[in-house]
Amino acid sequence: AVLLTSTSRADVARPVYQRVLSNGLRVVICPDPQGSDVSVLVRYDVGSRDEPTGLDGLAHLVEHLMFTGTKHIPDGRVHKLLAGAGATNDNAVTTVDATTFHETLPPEQLDLALWIESDRMGYLLDRLDATAVRQERAVVLNELRERVTDRSFGVIGPVAYGELFPMWHPYQHLPVGNVETIQRLSLADARAFVATWYGPGNAVLAIAGRVDPVAAAL
Repeated sequence: AVLLTSTSRADVARPVYQRVLSNGLRVVICPDPQGSDVSVLVRYDVGSRDEPTGLDGLAHLVEHLMFTGTKHIPDGRVHKLLAGAGATNDNAVTTVDATTFHETLPPEQLDLALWIESDRMGYLLDRLDATAVRQERAVVLNELRERVTDRSFGVIGPVAYGELFPMWHPYQHLPVGNVETIQRLSLADARAFVATWYGPGNAVLAIAGRVDPVAAAL
């Protein structure tokens, strides 16, 4: 494989390899031969700024749905597969600009992480159903209560963004959404959002740690 090499600003002695695959996925690899593990991160260029009007919280809901199973991974098995492989830092985050999934594993388990990330990128819609949407919608509503409505000064963030940006601005609301809009998010909304944004051409795969850049260049 032919890789482009650049120099990392954080460590001039550590190269960064980059490649764009034929499907549009950008791959960035930063090897650390002295490292004891390897971290995988997939960043999709989609966040709450991209939610259709009246569907606040949809990007955050889809983040949760990415853990519910795919065509080849049964419901609830994503976390179990990673935990069984010794993974840590297995989580995701949705911001106004992006949605990011990440995990850290022993180097010999890199293939598993890449398979999981590729499968939920390509085959989430094969298993996504109304039950998963209903269950994760309840989880998202609970997180809204824990982080905003039932928390001291929790409303400061949403109120601040609402005051800083006009109604038409994509930053006018935060990914956490609100009770009214979250309750009406449907399977059709989630499927359309995934089909629009969750593809390789709208994502970056970053691999850092103990990794062979040529072998991992897919």
